[in-house]
Amino acid sequence: LKIGALPEAHRRPALAGIVGPNMDRMTSGGAPLAGHVAEGFAAAGYPIYEGYGMTETTSVITMQPFGQCRPGTVGTAEKLERYA
Repeated sequence: LKIGALPEAHRRPALAGIVGPNMDRMTSGGAPLAGHVAEGFAAAGYPIYEGYGMTETTSVITMQPFGQCRPGTVGTAEKLERYA
């Protein structure tokens, strides 16, 4: 399904049919996300929050705060706590 080929009014319903009606945001990590992909999903009402992490660090190192989605950035360092 090529979401970008659909008229804007049809994009969100088409994506909702794929991801379900309760999805309101998405996350991405592991590789750079193409700007046009992030912008297309955001225009359809599904912002993609980008982050950065490594398996060796138990995954998330940085993440965009929810409500502050900025395509092309990976956010700030997450607050880390020590566990004894």
